[in-house]
Amino acid sequence: SKIVEWLEKAVEVADTPKQAEVIRNLIEYYRTGDLRQFDRYNILWVEDLESRVDFVNGFIETYDDPLGLKATWESVVNFRDEEATKRTEILSANAQWFEDHSPIDPQYKKEKVKGVSAKVITVV
Repeated sequence: SKIVEWLEKAVEVADTPKQAEVIRNLIEYYRTGDLRQFDRYNILWVEDLESRVDFVNGFIETYDDPLGLKATWESVVNFRDEEATKRTEILSANAQWFEDHSPIDPQYKKEKVKGVSAKVITVV
C-alpha cells in the first residue's frame, strides 16, 4: 500500500532509533492487521519522548462516536517547538505557585500539586 511505502521511507529518516522502531511496528500492523501489533505500536509510540518530529497515523480518534468504538482516520506530522516547550516546562515546574495563588476557596486547593509534562508542537 502507499501508506506502507511512505512509512518505509520514513524509517530511513527517523529522528531516533526508537522512532524507527515505532514506525516499523506500525508497518507490521498495516501488513498483518493484527490488533495486538497495533497495541505494541501504540505502546512504543507513547514511550518515545525524545523524537523532535512526531506523527499520528491511523484510525485513532473516537470523539465522533458516542460509543467510542469507531475511530476517525488521522494522519499528521508535527515537530516540537523547543523554545515554547521550555516555557511550558517552566509553568509546569511552578504549578504549586499557581495553585497557591489561584483565586479559589482554599478548601479546593491542593496541598501538593504535580505539574504536567507537555510539549508544544507545530502540526504540518
